[in-house]
Amino acid sequence: MPNEYLNRIKPYLDNIAPLKTISTGVKPKFKLDKTIKSVVFDIYGTLIISASGDLDKSNITFEGISKAITEAGFDWVNKPFHSDAKLLLDLFHVTVLKHQNILNKKGHPYPEVDIIAVWQECTSIAIKKKLLKAKGNINLHTLTVVFELLSNAVYPMPNMNSVLQKLISSSIPIGIVSNAQFYTPLIMNYFIHNKLTNIEHIEGFESDISVYSYKILRSKPDTFLFESLAESLKINYGLKPNEVLFVGNDMLKDVWTASQLGFKTALFAADERSLKMREDDDRVKMVKADYVITNLKQLFNILLEN
Repeated sequence: MPNEYLNRIKPYLDNIAPLKTISTGVKPKFKLDKTIKSVVFDIYGTLIISASGDLDKSNITFEGISKAITEAGFDWVNKPFHSDAKLLLDLFHVTVLKHQNILNKKGHPYPEVDIIAVWQECTSIAIKKKLLKAKGNINLHTLTVVFELLSNAVYPMPNMNSVLQKLISSSIPIGIVSNAQFYTPLIMNYFIHNKLTNIEHIEGFESDISVYSYKILRSKPDTFLFESLAESLKINYGLKPNEVLFVGNDMLKDVWTASQLGFKTALFAADERSLKMREDDDRVKMVKADYVITNLKQLFNILLEN
C-alpha cells in the first residue's frame, strides 16, 4: 500500500480521542505462577478499549460513511446523500452476510470475512446503481480504515504501553489470538510504537504465535485459531498449552475457547463495555478462568518475570 494511503488515514489516527474504562465491579483473582513461559493476548477489549465493546459492534453514522467514501476517492452521485448512504450501509451488511454464508458452507463455523473483498463488491454495485462515482484514485484500504475509526472509537487500555514494552524487552515470547482485520496491527503499531506502517504484524510480538482471524477467515470461538497457536508454540518454542497464559475479555470467545486446548486463562475484566460473561451460554457454565485481572499491570503478579 502506498504512502498516500497512510497519509490519508494519519489525521484520523492523530485525532483519536482518549477513552476511559468503565468499572465492572469484578474483583481480581491471581497469584504467582512460575509455570507460565509465554503470554498471548486478545486485542479488542483487552489491549485496547473499544467504545462499541467489540470489533463487530460499531456505531455507524451517515457522516462517518460519507467521510470514508470521500477519503477513498469516491463521491455521491446524488445530494443530499443520506438516503443513498443508508442504501450503501444496507448493502454492506447484506454483503457481509453473503460472504459469511459462503465461508460457512466451506466449513468455517464462525467465519471472518475479507473486509476488502466486501467493500470491493459493495462499491462496484453502488457505482452500477449510481449511488457512487469515482472522483480519483480509489483506495479501499483507506475506505475501510476511516470507516472503522469513525464507527468504533478505540484507545489503549490503561498501562498497555508500559506492560507491553516490559514484556517485549523480557525473554517471554508474546503473541496474539484475536478477531481482527488488516487494520488492527496498523492501529496497534501506532499505539505502541507511534509508528504508521502498513506491515500487518505488531512489532515486538512473535509473528509465529500471532493468529489473526482475517488471515485465516475464521474467528473465535472457532477452536481452530488456538489449535494453530498450540502447534506453533510446540514446534517453535517447545511449549505446551498449560505453560502459556491467554488473556482475554470474553468468557466464550477467549476463556472457553482457549481452555479447550489446555491453555491457562486470565479473564480481563477492566471495562464494562467489553466484558462478556456469556452466562446464558451452556459452554461456559462449567468453565472458570484460572485468573481474573482488572488492570494489565496485574499480569506481573502472575508471571515469574518482574
